[in-house]
Order: sequence, then C-alpha cells, then structure tokens
Amino acid sequence: MKKLLKINLLIIVLSVSFLLCVTGQPTYDIEYVYTPIYNSQVTVKRLTSSDWNSTQKASIRAVDQATYPNNVFMSDASLKYNCHAYAWLITQGGIERWMDSPGDDAFFSEYIEVPQSEATKVSYGSEDHSAITTGTTDLFISKWGSGCLWQHSKYDSPYSISDLHFYVLPYITGPYLVCSSGAEFTVNNLPSGATITWSQTQGLTRISDQGSNPCEFEATENGTYGWISATVTYNGNEYTLRVKTVWLGAPVTPTYISKYTETEPLCLNTLIHFYCDEVGEPTIYYNWTVTSYSADIYYGQGTTFITAYPYYGGDLTFSVAAQNECGSSDNIYSDAYYIEDCSFKFTLYPNPATSYLTIQLPEIPAENAIVDVYNSQSVKIISITMADKEKTIDISKLQKGVYYITVVSRSKGKVKSSTERFIKE
Repeated sequence: MKKLLKINLLIIVLSVSFLLCVTGQPTYDIEYVYTPIYNSQVTVKRLTSSDWNSTQKASIRAVDQATYPNNVFMSDASLKYNCHAYAWLITQGGIERWMDSPGDDAFFSEYIEVPQSEATKVSYGSEDHSAITTGTTDLFISKWGSGCLWQHSKYDSPYSISDLHFYVLPYITGPYLVCSSGAEFTVNNLPSGATITWSQTQGLTRISDQGSNPCEFEATENGTYGWISATVTYNGNEYTLRVKTVWLGAPVTPTYISKYTETEPLCLNTLIHFYCDEVGEPTIYYNWTVTSYSADIYYGQGTTFITAYPYYGGDLTFSVAAQNECGSSDNIYSDAYYIEDCSFKFTLYPNPATSYLTIQLPEIPAENAIVDVYNSQSVKIISITMADKEKTIDISKLQKGVYYITVVSRSKGKVKSSTERFIKE
C-alpha cells in the first residue's frame, strides 16, 4: 500500500514538475497571518507570478482524475495556496496564500484534538499535509500541493494515513449587543465530555449556572465595551477560547451638532442642514428634536444628517440622542442656532413641470443669486447662479417626484433666502 502511494505521488509530482519546467518556478512575496486564539504570527506567501493557465489546470486535473477516479473535483489547480492554507486559513475566512509547514502547527496547536466524528480539521502526522472533514466518516477535502482541490476518501489520495490527527476549534457565538434584559452565548464545537467555565468583564452578570451551554448574561452598565470568555476542560487539559467582545446597553451620547449649510445667516423658511457625530456602536436610531416645535425636521430623522425647515425666527435649539435596542443614551446633546427672518418670495412656473422650469425673482439681484435644487432625500442635485431677474433651467433628466429649490440672494451685505417646492412630472 505504501509503495503504491509513493508511486501515485511520484506521478503527480512529476506531472507538476514538468509543467514548472515549461513555465518557470513561481515567485512569491512574504506576508503574515495570525492564529485565531493567541494571534501568533505565521509566515505565508503571496503569489506574484502567473498562476497555472487553463491548459495546465486541465492537464493537472486529468492526471489526478486518472490516478484517483473515485474522487470528486472541487476546484482547479492553483499556485496561490496549498493544503495547509486551505484547511487552516481559507476555510476559516482567510485569504488564498501558500503556507509552508510548520505554519500549520501554529494553527492546530490552538485546536483541541478529538475523535474524527467531532473534528473539522485533519493533520497527516506522517506527511506534510492537511485536510478538512465533511461530516461523513473518512471523507475529506484537501488540496494537493499546487494541484486541484478534491473531495476524497482517506484511502484515495497520495498521502499516507498511518498517523492521522483530528482537531476542532470551539468558539463562542452570541449577539454583539447585550441589554439589561439579557442575551445568550454558546460554545460551538464543544467536544463530548468537555466542561465550560465562563467569565466576563465588569458590567456583565452571568444569569445561568456556571458551565451552562448556552449561558445567559445581562448588562448592568451602559455605553461601554465588555467581553465574555470561556475555558474548556477536555481530557484533563484546559483550552482558553477566543474572547467575545460585546457592547453593553444603550449607546453613548453624540458629542456635537454642526450645521451643514453654506450660507450665513441661517434663514427662516429655508432648508437648513445639520449633522451630529456617528457614535459608532450598535446605534440604530438618532432621535432629533427641536425646541418649541419651531421647525420641522423635513428629512433624516433617525440618521446623523437632517434637513430642517424653520418657520419661526430667533433662537432655535436642536437636540439629538442615540438609541439602540437597549434604550437611549443617558444624555442628550443640544446646540442653539439663531434663525433670521431673511426670507423673500420668488415664483416657479410652470409647476408641475416636465422639461423646463422658470425661476422668477422679485428684482434683479445686486450680486449673483445662488440657486440649489434638492431631491426628496435632501441631496443637492443642481447648483447654478442667477444674474438676472428670471432664469429657466432644464429639468428634463430629473426623475418624476417632488423637489425643492432654495434661492440665496445678497444685497448691500444682507442675505435673503427662501425655499419653494416644485413637482416634476
């Protein structure tokens, strides 16, 4: 049996070697990846020369298939990655890189060695080879060097099976957001007979019994990070799992509000824009309010960017609080702005319009007036200037819907501004 394996491996190696003689040896740059638990640095190689061409890929596949006709083809031959990278890196969400031994040792040393029935990874102790399990006994998936990726019986490959080792990596799953109402966390891939010891950061309380799986925790603080950890004991050995980072409770409070309006001053009966900082954590809603109901929040409620329409002059205070499923931030950030009555009337016709829209001012502007057109999502889509009392603009390419035009006119140091609505048909 061993003699047959060596012959088969020699056939495959010779076929690949011949192709490399024709195309030249591949070249690689050195990069680094990190193991899942202890973040140990592992050297890998990124292909910088050309990969196999389609003819070469077909040739390699034909040799493998002729030698092992019972195997299931999974993917073409590639010089980008090998068996170790596929088993320990790529199938865990990593990138295609070439990983030489002992890079694989750094990975499986953080796994738990278990019976095949509970394993996800396979290491060939007597060979420089790695594979993954499929859930069917003795059926693996592995990449054969720079050759193809195959699904194969453990007996149908060029690698010796005299010293197989099977591994699994338990890991914690659960939500990122933990409220005072509690959330469940589970250790997945837990070997039979293993026990769990849970631990957690300040601001979290374990509700379930120690060792429960799943285990429930509740947040006792708001607006901060926390973590949940588990240690698995199996066959007398302890394995510390990767820490699960979580956010505790409601979000933090935004730290500023700023206007996003180009003109000064802020004028009555004109669209004005404000934004706050994005607090970044699991915030699903930004709740804006205006004092004394002196302005409408025309667009953007729930987001960090709003458009408002003030209809009373004087001091206007905007406030914002961040919210998520756990509740609202402990405080509300507020900022005051002064709204001047600098509005004036201008005329739009025809309204509704289809192709062209005429803007008529009450007088010829002393300086060029600025005309901005906004869509219903408060996005500026047209910006022009007016030097005369009347101007016609082409709106034929606009989609049907409701639009807003803001005109800002300056005269003798004073600013006049107003907004009107039109419909595009």
